[in-house]
Amino acid sequence: MASLLSSLFGGGACASSQEWPKAAAGAEMLSPGQVDGATAAVDALPSGPRAKVNALLERMAAQPPGVDGLKAALDDLDSSLPSLVDGPQVPGGDPVISAAKLGAMCVLQGLVLRSGQAVAATAEAENENAAVALLEVIGSVRSLDEGQRTRLLQEARMGLGPPLYLSAWKRLEQ
Repeated sequence: MASLLSSLFGGGACASSQEWPKAAAGAEMLSPGQVDGATAAVDALPSGPRAKVNALLERMAAQPPGVDGLKAALDDLDSSLPSLVDGPQVPGGDPVISAAKLGAMCVLQGLVLRSGQAVAATAEAENENAAVALLEVIGSVRSLDEGQRTRLLQEARMGLGPPLYLSAWKRLEQ
């Protein structure tokens, strides 16, 4: 998967002038076609909205792995989405918002995986608390639907590893 993604970013059909698609590298639950589709959707936007969406995705991609970086990326997404559209929203969904969410999911899936790996690498006494915090952050995002949150939780499971993920999940259910 990672070699396929890197071949896409190394000058393939979906190569973008932006760095944000590279943030998806290594994401276990993300297909190269999703990165290609997100890049194409953003690149197809008119120049003004495209610049705003790319700026948002670049800021999100620049966040460091970990609970704080993930929270900052999600907060940025939540606060920025309304400002991406000028005027009334198009019935059935705005193409700018759709493109922003497609790109955001690519960035977030890579960031969640790396965040889970960073949490799993912390001292054992700290990692369960950090894993719980990571799952809480994913559950709190307002701008994503249930399916998108589920994909992020699956990525967290891959990053944390099944035992730590299950332990954190059980603590959240209490």
